[in-house]
Amino acid sequence: MNANDDFVVPSLTSDYFLKFSDQCTTKVGYDDVICVFVMSKDVDGNNQEICQLDVFRGMLTSTLNLIEKHSS
Repeated sequence: MNANDDFVVPSLTSDYFLKFSDQCTTKVGYDDVICVFVMSKDVDGNNQEICQLDVFRGMLTSTLNLIEKHSS
């Protein structure tokens, strides 16, 4: 998976998805952080950011597993 790919969490409805970026401003300011955006569609079908998670690269898989576990 590339850092700028979208990732649909299977247990979320199709209106929610995750977007990744390694080219974003993080609160912690480290180079090895990937921003994970929880996105949804608004009533007009436009993408809307719900929240941003700053995740260390080494913890990305465990973070995605945690999101999927708690979204079902």
